[in-house]
Amino acid sequence: NRTALARLAAMDPNVLILDEPTNHHDLWARDSLERALKEFEGTVLFVSHDRYFLNQVATKLLVVEPDRFRVIDGNYDTYLHLVKQCLAKDARAAVAERKAVLDKSTSDDDAKDKRPPKERRKRKFPYRKLETIEAEIAQREARLTELHNLFADPEVHKDGSRIKTLKAELTEHEAALPLLYEHWEEAGELN
Repeated sequence: NRTALARLAAMDPNVLILDEPTNHHDLWARDSLERALKEFEGTVLFVSHDRYFLNQVATKLLVVEPDRFRVIDGNYDTYLHLVKQCLAKDARAAVAERKAVLDKSTSDDDAKDKRPPKERRKRKFPYRKLETIEAEIAQREARLTELHNLFADPEVHKDGSRIKTLKAELTEHEAALPLLYEHWEEAGELN
């Protein structure tokens, strides 16, 4: 590999296409390759799973996704930042959508049922203040967003026991939220 890289440097090309250029190199060779590619004035197209190398050398990323290709201006850290922003935005949109559905269903139920509130139905959940339930919902939704962000971080996936713990916590929050939404709806009707 070193001989091939030396030959490439001697040819003075304007385009380099490299597949996993850091595989099978020691630290000295990787460092030399990084410096050479940073100084290279032509175009370098490479495929790599080496995040450190991506952060050091890449100025644009072509991200291959199941349904599209995306060009990201920046390195791997830039890409991770964009993914985290997107996850947070999606989580906020989902919360707003769920709240709108709950608000609509609550107002529709009130409009349909002309009986006095006490005759409508018995409580399914113990009495709790609406604000308390909303605070717990917000806390769990925020933790879910944090967990999703953690799962987007490749470093977290290196620790199997931590992944197991985080997955259990994620499952617990995802199971608790529908009941909290139902409790919130009931509290809005009966409190």
